[in-house]
Amino acid sequence: MQIIFLTYIDRSGSTFLMSHLGRVENCVICPEAEVLPLLFLKKPQQKPIVTAYKLNRICNSNDKLRFWQFTLDEISVAVKEENNYKCFCKLLELYAVRINRRAESVVFKAFEISLFIPDLLPEHKIIKMLRDPRDIFLSQRRNGLSKNPVAVAKYWNSYYRRNNKGVFTVRYENLVTNFGVEFETVIKYLFDHKVILTDSVDYSFINSNDKKLHKDISVHPDSGRVERWRDTDYVTSLYIIEQISVCGVDSGYETYAKKEKPHTIQYIMYMAFYYTLFMVINRYNIILWRLKRLFI
Repeated sequence: MQIIFLTYIDRSGSTFLMSHLGRVENCVICPEAEVLPLLFLKKPQQKPIVTAYKLNRICNSNDKLRFWQFTLDEISVAVKEENNYKCFCKLLELYAVRINRRAESVVFKAFEISLFIPDLLPEHKIIKMLRDPRDIFLSQRRNGLSKNPVAVAKYWNSYYRRNNKGVFTVRYENLVTNFGVEFETVIKYLFDHKVILTDSVDYSFINSNDKKLHKDISVHPDSGRVERWRDTDYVTSLYIIEQISVCGVDSGYETYAKKEKPHTIQYIMYMAFYYTLFMVINRYNIILWRLKRLFI
């Protein structure tokens, strides 16, 4: 079975693309579950140390994995694989076959995939979603995900520069403004043979807890969302993003062009506040992530 991985930053169009990949006949879209790559890809060639009982407990306790509805029999089959990577892939295949017995391909998305790209087998296709960091900031701010321009710029920087070899990049801007051509290019990259596309878009992979965040998923994204940063009042925040990110260097996104730069004192105050906030929250997240791994 062909396995397709998709990596992204929040609010870069990954869910929209996934829903349309679900139109490909016999292609199954997996729900989100960031815990899976963290469990199995940190030491991909190591023999699985997680037992069927423990993995079953994780599947029942994790909010996102619970949505997958793995059975103990399926889990028992997966943990018998020779290493963590094959165990991970087996879980994806078992889920796909349960959803569609004729499944020929399965798609899994997670930001964490970008951390482990060198460990993925070359026969597994990888898509990397990319969007202008200024528009990502505005979208995350509007949806209550982040109001910190320093954090958005830092995460976007590391994501953009990380492991691009053998990765197919899809730009949100192209997907929105010229969907037909861009989607056809994606299909050609993923599938060597001609595929059948259904008319119905697949939304079944969206966890009920996340549907509020993706309330507009059934509507084609407004092309006006592209370069919305040009008409916003968050001048200082966008200027901070430009100063920190690689935007305008080699990313294909031009630098701030329309509005005047913020006053120096205002810029310094904003930068000091948001950078301090980023350092504190980032340190807290690292500690929290390490604690979570202890209990997995």
